[in-house]
Order: sequence, then structure tokens, then C-alpha cells
Amino acid sequence: MERRGLVNKAWATLLFVGLVLTAPAAQAQSTPGFDCQKAATPVEKLICSDPDLGDADRQMAEGWRRAFAQASAGDREDLLGRQRRWLQDRAIGCGVDPRQPGFHTLPASTPAECLAEMYRRWEKDVLEQPTGYRPPRRTEHPFETSRQPFLPRLMVNRDAALCDAFLGGLRRGFLARHRDGDGLLNEGRSFKEPPMTLGHWIAWPSEHGAKVDGQRIDLAELDLDGDGKKQLLLHVTQPFNWRGNSYALLVRSKTSTEGLESEINDFLRPATEKSATLSRVMGPPTSWGIYGFESPFKILSYRGALYSYALKDGITGAGAFEPRDGTATLSRLHADGSEEVRCQASVAPRAGALPLRWPSDPPDILAVPVEATAWMQTIREIQGNEGPMSGTLHALDRTIVYSWYTWYDALVRPWEVSADRPVLQPPALFMRAWIHQWGYNSLSRFRLARAFEAQRAAAIDALTRYYEHAFGVPNARQAASLITDRIISVSFVVHIGKMPSDEELRRQIAETGSESTHLSTALLIGSPLDKLRALIKEGDPLAGQTESGVDSPEPALFYALEHPDEVRLLLDSGADIDEGNIFGKTALMYAAQYDLGDTVALLLARGADVAKRTVRSQVTMIQFNDRTALMYAAENASARVIDALIRAGSDTCAIDSGSRDVANYLSRNRRLSADERTRIAELIAADQPCDR
Repeated sequence: MERRGLVNKAWATLLFVGLVLTAPAAQAQSTPGFDCQKAATPVEKLICSDPDLGDADRQMAEGWRRAFAQASAGDREDLLGRQRRWLQDRAIGCGVDPRQPGFHTLPASTPAECLAEMYRRWEKDVLEQPTGYRPPRRTEHPFETSRQPFLPRLMVNRDAALCDAFLGGLRRGFLARHRDGDGLLNEGRSFKEPPMTLGHWIAWPSEHGAKVDGQRIDLAELDLDGDGKKQLLLHVTQPFNWRGNSYALLVRSKTSTEGLESEINDFLRPATEKSATLSRVMGPPTSWGIYGFESPFKILSYRGALYSYALKDGITGAGAFEPRDGTATLSRLHADGSEEVRCQASVAPRAGALPLRWPSDPPDILAVPVEATAWMQTIREIQGNEGPMSGTLHALDRTIVYSWYTWYDALVRPWEVSADRPVLQPPALFMRAWIHQWGYNSLSRFRLARAFEAQRAAAIDALTRYYEHAFGVPNARQAASLITDRIISVSFVVHIGKMPSDEELRRQIAETGSESTHLSTALLIGSPLDKLRALIKEGDPLAGQTESGVDSPEPALFYALEHPDEVRLLLDSGADIDEGNIFGKTALMYAAQYDLGDTVALLLARGADVAKRTVRSQVTMIQFNDRTALMYAAENASARVIDALIRAGSDTCAIDSGSRDVANYLSRNRRLSADERTRIAELIAADQPCDR
């Protein structure tokens, strides 16, 4: 009864604003479905001044009344929400929103023509959409925080009133529990406007008016510099493919619209930044490409000026031309397309706190637990990339980005991590068992799966301490356990099929592989040599296979690399010491990469070829080939392994397909001390200059 009462109350509210007719007998011909004597907004006054629009509004109101009366209580909520959005879109999309006068869309139509089209489409846009689906209520984790160590804080303040309002909006959004799924960071969409007490966020008419195919141009004649000279601000949407549109924000010095569409197309085709009359506003980094079906350009109108909003939240890392990682920025737009930073705030932990490709540098002082970020980095390695990357799960880009946002919330805003498992994504226990079994497919996967499970336990312990001390969470271990489960679920998409019982899944996770009769598994877990001899005698192949692409079984030697006695047995049994996998990587390269010093020494003593190189493969997306064992060692191994490979005659002048030499690989090695790095660099340089 209470729920139905709320719906009826909401309907009564819409009645008040004129969505539902009063008694039909009281309506005059060609009058709208509301009282024109009470018309207050520009759109209502326009409807009252046009008999055709009045007829259309009345017919819409009659249709609304019938549909609402026939709908179930649940469907009425859908209809109410849809109708409210349509009412907002009606004013914005037709250029009669009093908060942003002058904005309209090309191809040009009068507001009356635009409204007539919206009324013609009303039944299709509101009534004919599927009803009955309502996202499930968000399940909150049963814990609260009493402290917040990562509140956004101002770093640049060049307009006190504006920046204070900006910071207040960021903090409100940062601290909120977004139960409607439209949060500060939502499924990879970080460009959400913070709630501001000053100014008004521009709503692009093309995203709110009648839906049309093809290119759409929003424009307004504005004085961006406040010097009496006007320009056209142009927001251009171009359909790209089924995954989204491309967007551009331009400033045109000429205010006429003659030849505008052709000029824009000529300007955008070569991705120009500036022409005689057009300038490109660079905007947020994700505007440089395809960005779904919502514009990345968030523009604030305040005191006659426009400000662009960019949130670089510390998730995907910063490039050379992007805002500083971990920052939210408000910049004033100028007539030449430039942006002047007026306000900037930090929104992420201190430098290096998140497991990112590039470091972040906002001024927070409390580090997040390294055990948690190490586990997240292992998850990232297991995910791989979209496409057939060797040794990974080939995760979709959307899954990868979505998981980053969950990691961010887990470390910075744990109350925002939902307890709900994403649709089509696996339960955490199932995924743990899945990764455990997946790990037996190769040595690289085995090492990742082993690290994943061990680091998960360490991450729970570290997050427990972290949530208790940094956030004041009373039941911190429960929170840490629930959040790590959520991290696992959002980070992967796999085919589940029939779901085993929890008991069966726990049994699979506890398996050690000791009962396996596969040579590869027996080698990975370090089985007794007698068992290995028996499996070899039974005919288990020593050579690798390539028929199944990157998922094909690798040479048996690869599975044994962590156990030198197994390597010795396989070589004595006839294994090819220099056999490569599908992209030419050999046992020596793998052993060098994983810093397996005893195995490297054994392989070199048995004549492994240090000159072997990886090759380009049509079924992998590995960026660089022509890599040598010394390159793998220079980037990943200890001084012992690097020294051994150089002494064995490795080519210190070799370069890969990306023109990177051994010294370049050495510069990324985090295992060496400063003295070791210097000594090895001198050893490499001793063979140079190189003849290239």
C-alpha cells in the first residue's frame, strides 16, 4: 500500500504540471492538456500560442492518462520516469530551456517544428518502450565508515567562489552511496558532473531532442572571452559504429551558419586542431576517440563564461597531454579554443598507490596496502587484453576498465562497492576454481594462478587492517572479504555452464594436481621423477603443438622450468632444448624472464642457443618480436642470470622489432640494485659501438 501510495502521489504531481487532462468536457478545441493561464515556462507559453501544438499536447495527455490507468503498479514507475525524462528533453532538445538560451541543433528547425516532431514521436519514445524491467535494488555491504582519508582537496584555486562550489560538489559526489547506479565512477564512465551550487551544466540538445540519424551539431552564439565579440560554440556528434559515437567541441570565429556543416566535415576529416575559422577544444582525454552514446564534454555555464570539466581519476593512467592523474579540473573556455585551468582538485590516493601503468601524483599522504595492489596487478595480468594475447583470458576492454573502477572504489571509497554480482559475470568462488584449473595449461598461467590465490589471502588481511585503521570500519574483515569477492566477479567474464556446488568448488581449489596423469601437470607441481619417467614411457608427448593457436600445449620442457632435475630428465629423454612455442619463445627465454638462475645455468651448459629470437605470429597480438633471452633477462632477471647470458655469448647489440636494444630493456628492470645496474650497463657497453 505504501509503494502504491508513492506512485499515486507522483502521478498527482504530474497532473499538477499539466500532463493529465482535467475533465474532457472542460477542454476547448485546440487547447493543450494543461491550463494556459498557469503557463510559466517558455515551452508552455509556446505550446499555448500554437493551436497545432495545443492539439498535440492534449492528445499526448489523453494517451498518457489511458496508459497510466492501464499499467500495473510496477510499470507505472517506469512510465513516470520515462515521462519525466521526456518533459526535460522537450525543452532542452528544442532550444527553449530557460537555463541555456540560444542552444539549438542543426539541421535547423524552429522550436515549434521541433516540438511538433517530439509530440509525433511521443508514443514511440514513451509508451512503446519495454516496461516491466527495473534494475534490482542495489545490495549494500553491511558496514559503514567513520573516517575518510581521501577526501578531494583543492590543488589550484584561481576563483574562490567557483572553486569552493566545485570542491563541495566533488566531495558530495565522492562521499555519496550511489544506489541508482549513476555514481561518480560508473562502469568506466568517469565524466559525471559534480553537483554544483553555482552555475548550470549544459545539456546538449541533440542528446535530448527527437532522435535523428547522421551527424548532429549543437550550437550557440556566445561571447566566450567577454570582450563583446561573439563566436559559435559547436558540439558535433558523428555516428561511428554500434559501440558508440565520436564527439568534437569546436569554436568558430564566424557566427553565420552558412556552409557550416561542410566546413566542419572538412575540418574533422584529417583531425585538424585549428583552421582559419575553427578551433578544437581538446576536452577530456576520452573525447579523443569513441565514447559510447553520451558526450564526454561536460560544460558548466557560470556568470556568462563556460568551463569544461575533466576528471582524470587515477584509474587508466595519464599520457603526455592529459591532465595530471588523480585530478578533477575545471577550465575556462576561450574564443581560440584554449582552456585555462581555474580549479583543480585531487580525487585519488598519493603517487603510486594504485596498480596503474603510469604513476599518479595527487598530494594525499596515506598509501593504500601494497598487498592489495599486488593482487590487483596479478588479476590484470590474468585478464590480458582483448584479442588472442598468449597466456591470458583475452578480457574485453569494457571488462578491464569496469574492473579498474571497482579496484579504485575498493581502495578509496569502499562503501561504494556494491555487494551485487554483475549480470553474466561469475561468482567469486567459481572464478577462483576456474583460475586454479586454468593455471595447469602453461607455466606462465600456473605462476599467475598460484600468485592469484596466495595474494588474495594476503590482500584480505591487508584490507582488513586498512579498513579498520584508515576508514574506521568496525567489521573490517567481513568488509575486506566481501569486497575481494566483488573484485574477482567484476574482473572476469567466462562461460559458466552448469554451476557446481560450493563444496565442489572448494574441493577444486584445494586440489594440488598430485593425482593428475598428464605429464604437463605433473611437471608443474614437481612430481617425483619416477612418476615422470612412467608418464614419458607411456607416450606423453615432449614436443609442443600449435593446432589450437595460443591455447595449444607448449613443449613439455616449459612446464618443468621451475625444477632443474625435471629439465635434466626431459633433455635426457630427447626433448628439444631450443624448441619454441607459437611465437618462437624458447625454454631459455622463459627461464630468463622468470629469473630461474639454476635452470638458466643448466640450459646453457646443455647448449641452449642464446641467439634464438621470437617471431611474429598471425594468431597473437604481441607488440614486439625479435626478442632474445638476454632481452627477457635484462628486463626481468637478477644480475646472476644476465651475467650468465652475456658470458655465454649473447648478442648485446641485438635490437627487437621496435628498435629497442638491450640497454632499453635493462632500464625497466626493478630487480637490480643501482650498483648492479651500472655494472651490467658497462658490461653491455663493452661490446659497443654496434654495427647496425
